[in-house]
Amino acid sequence: MQLADAVGIDNFLHVQEKLGECLLELEIFRGSFYGSEALATERPNGVWSVHQPYLAAANLRAPRVYPRIVEIIQTLAAGGFFYAPSFADLDEPNLRPDLERYVRGRPGVDATDRIALFKLAWDAKKIAKEA
Repeated sequence: MQLADAVGIDNFLHVQEKLGECLLELEIFRGSFYGSEALATERPNGVWSVHQPYLAAANLRAPRVYPRIVEIIQTLAAGGFFYAPSFADLDEPNLRPDLERYVRGRPGVDATDRIALFKLAWDAKKIAKEA
């Protein structure tokens, strides 16, 4: 959501639909984990055990959901992956003014914040490829 906000695309309906899909999956997983805790039972030895069916459902769903979330991130990031400079580039006095001018996001999102978001999105993409 921060990525869409930073580049100023969060008001488009197709983007909101994709973000809604991500939120839906997040809430399903959150409900599974909290539900498994809420229905935990104490075993005879005093150890508490979470409700396994809820966790199993989340674990079985995750391999299908994660690639879709990464696909949405890639779609929203678009070409931003290709020109995201490194943080070391920000330390270069000759480059910094140009980076602040051309790499910044919507008003209020400076180049440092935008680069950080794209690096995080890149990491999610890279992890998905390695899995």
